[in-house]
Amino acid sequence: MLILAACSWLAVIGADCARGQSVGGGPDLLEKRSWELAGLDAVDCGSVPLRADPKAATDCALAANKAGKPFRVLYHMQGIDSLVAVAFVRSPDGTLQGLIWDSDPSGGGGRGPGIVSVMGCPMPVQLYPTREGQLACVPPRPLVPR
Repeated sequence: MLILAACSWLAVIGADCARGQSVGGGPDLLEKRSWELAGLDAVDCGSVPLRADPKAATDCALAANKAGKPFRVLYHMQGIDSLVAVAFVRSPDGTLQGLIWDSDPSGGGGRGPGIVSVMGCPMPVQLYPTREGQLACVPPRPLVPR
């Protein structure tokens, strides 16, 4: 379900993906890139390990955003054939962005350093917790009856 949400998010704003891709460095690259975007004075809402409860991290990010403060939060997710992590960042200028790291974007099942893609949240930005408790900025698409 988490991967579907990330993939839906990527599909909705995929045109922004080309805006910022970084290659190499594994999940540490996601950490580094999120700090670069958020700034050193950003609220660190943490990194949520796979299958851990994300509530505290999500609540932290929502509170920081409501207060107009820069923040960063990371969520490790279960990939289908690679390692995956997602981050949300509010930059000092108020810009909200999502980042996704994939260890093998070609889908070959590798565990390489991967890439980080940076995508802007659609305007007007609406942050909310998903059913799984993670942060999201793209509403889920409604199911279309057949």
